[in-house]
Amino acid sequence: RGFAHQGWLSDDKRYIYLNDEFDELDFGVPTSTHIIDVSILTNARYVQSFGSGLSSTDHNLMVEGNFVFEANYTSGLRIFRVDSPSLVTQVGWFDTYPQNDNPGFNGAWGVYTKLPSGNILVSDIQNGLFILDATASMHLVGPGLPALSLLGMVMLSFLYIACTAWILWRRMVRKSIPGDPQRL
Repeated sequence: RGFAHQGWLSDDKRYIYLNDEFDELDFGVPTSTHIIDVSILTNARYVQSFGSGLSSTDHNLMVEGNFVFEANYTSGLRIFRVDSPSLVTQVGWFDTYPQNDNPGFNGAWGVYTKLPSGNILVSDIQNGLFILDATASMHLVGPGLPALSLLGMVMLSFLYIACTAWILWRRMVRKSIPGDPQRL
């Protein structure tokens, strides 16, 4: 048993990429994304599956060009380059839930790739929102697995410092306005 939890069409609308949220828990298989050729809707054809090889549960995905961005709960964001439906390579990742890669429902829940800046948003149930720059991973020729992790950590650290500074500044401004304690 299992079910197609979520899917996204390729840019040319020929393929749909599907995640089955329960196959890791119910069947003990590694994370699997399924590719189905839907170019002829009355004769949809299963092409293949791909994944990271980890046991984490896959959740939501988005497709941008020839890249698939997946929120895979405990293993975080996974980025795959699709050169063809039969040639899919993981080119980047960022682990938002470093405690483990077990199947289950902790960690990265959603991914969003449509920001004008090109940044990637990853929402994590326990650890909050991550804003990542995946540019390096999207231009790599080889496996490049550490690239996004290191770049993402630098961006996340900068964002944390900037947000903390902004919050402290706003608190100082609020205290400096007499008679207006609620002003932010």
